Amino acid sequence: MSRRLLSAAGASILLATTLSLPALSASASVPAAEDTSAAADSTTPSPRATTAYGWGQLVNYVTPDGSLAYCIDVQADWPSGATGGGTLVGGIGATAGTRDVGGTELAMLNAGLSQFGQTTDNDTAAAVAAFVYAFTSQNHPGYDGAIHYISQKADGHDATVTAAFNSIWAWVGKNWAAAAGSNTATTAITMTDSTTGYIDVTVDPTAATGTLALTGAHETSTGATSVAVGNGSRIDITGDPADGTADYDIRADGSWSTPGGYASEAWMYETPGQQRLARGSENRSPIPFTSEASITASTIFQPIVTSEMQQTLVPIGGTIIDHATCDLSPDSTSTTWRRNRDDEGVEVTWDVAIYAKRPGEDSLPEVPEGRPALGTATATCDEVGDIMEASFPRPDEADGPITAVWSLDLDKQSDTTKSVLQGPWHDAFGLPDETTVIPRVTTKAVPSVMEGEQYGDTAHHEDVGLYPDTAVQTFTAYRITDGQPVCDATTEYLPESAPILVNGRKDVPGPTFTATRDMGTGVNWIERTYADDSKQVLLSEGVCGQEGEQTLFLDRPGQKLASTGFDGATLAAGAAATMLLGASPFVVRGVVRRRASLIDLSEGLAG
Repeated sequence: MSRRLLSAAGASILLATTLSLPALSASASVPAAEDTSAAADSTTPSPRATTAYGWGQLVNYVTPDGSLAYCIDVQADWPSGATGGGTLVGGIGATAGTRDVGGTELAMLNAGLSQFGQTTDNDTAAAVAAFVYAFTSQNHPGYDGAIHYISQKADGHDATVTAAFNSIWAWVGKNWAAAAGSNTATTAITMTDSTTGYIDVTVDPTAATGTLALTGAHETSTGATSVAVGNGSRIDITGDPADGTADYDIRADGSWSTPGGYASEAWMYETPGQQRLARGSENRSPIPFTSEASITASTIFQPIVTSEMQQTLVPIGGTIIDHATCDLSPDSTSTTWRRNRDDEGVEVTWDVAIYAKRPGEDSLPEVPEGRPALGTATATCDEVGDIMEASFPRPDEADGPITAVWSLDLDKQSDTTKSVLQGPWHDAFGLPDETTVIPRVTTKAVPSVMEGEQYGDTAHHEDVGLYPDTAVQTFTAYRITDGQPVCDATTEYLPESAPILVNGRKDVPGPTFTATRDMGTGVNWIERTYADDSKQVLLSEGVCGQEGEQTLFLDRPGQKLASTGFDGATLAAGAAATMLLGASPFVVRGVVRRRASLIDLSEGLAG
């Protein structure tokens, strides 16, 4: 049965008006006039219904539970006997003179009874009674039927009751059903990173309420997976991927309902053999509808590090210390570090290795082929900003620039870590910030000397630009004994010199000395470079007996040795020793003299 708009005059609420109403039963009378205004006694319900408000035979009755109800069986006697308690029914069954009423008609009847039925106004009570007969009467249904009953039974109050009835009829026509709306909801899931996002909800009609059931995520602030929402709601969510799972689904399933129209039901009161009474239930019939949304979120991420050596120079006995800060690659699929369900970040293991760096090897994409590592270490981090430290003893087999390379090897990760990593990674070889230096110091001593000549040592610094301004240089000479490179207290010939300020010079000459025969066969030089004159930090130390670090003592040609005298064999031996240095005895002397003449002797003295 289709619905149409109802008007106050001459309209019908889906009911035919052409049926005729037979004569009422002679017993269908109402109580005396004085009873029509009796108030309901809600504290002590009557065992039978009694009249309360209305006119003539269009009245309401006080039920045993104290509510006001209306007759529905126009041809039966008024309820003067014992009236039972109310029963909620979904339909009114037909009896003599009464139609079956259910579905849409019952919903309309329920609307009028619920909105206007509990009235203490006589005109309104009579109008409601006529409104009920418009639905239940078999002979005079509809709008015209109600007007018929008003003219027959309103006890001369036709005009005022008709006006009240028209108001009821018009209101029910507009309000018995749900307000217009599409009864739809949309949910949109937006993820701002791999596990953080929000859900926006739009509902029509806006008064509808609903609940979102979340799968794969929870409401961020409460942890709930079921959230009440309305139109315009925004719910912050946090994803719940299983540990070790890279991609996971988030779903939001919404269940909605609108208040709907009045329910197709009424409260019914039975008085055996007499008219049944009805009152409204005030219930609505919710209109359900649903919505759903889903999204797949990826937790795959690409860790990288930004690393930096913690010192520019590595002293003797020192440790190479490198720091690296964990970060995410700009190309990372996920913009956040993956966290497990215990809220701990996924732990990534890093390999660190140090290598010798040669000139021109700045920021190479790979470690040069065949380059051996001088030391290795491992470190771990579990979130962006973590600072890791790797340390290595200063290697003995190398000097000069030392560079570190950090790398991520997938095969060295745990199963739950490996599955969420985007790929392997390593930084470049020879990065300036990843390079430290073992100071390179070479020396050039006067190679040979004869009695009475000047001799000494000079240190050459490759990395002087990295030294502190306080760096100093010293020199110590050790007597060559039995041709062996032994430099200790037993062989010390010239004690360690006073510290000489390096002062940015690449070449730092030491003090000069006059050769005497007690040098024996000569001396080994040891240069030492310190961070300052306290000599607590030793930057560099020469190796006893290394090339360029010896000064040999030569006898003058023709000079007789004190023990054996001068002979040709001695001269030949001296010449041979000199030739080993790449010059004749005379040339060496000439070089030594020129060198001595160019040295400012004051340079080697501590001031």
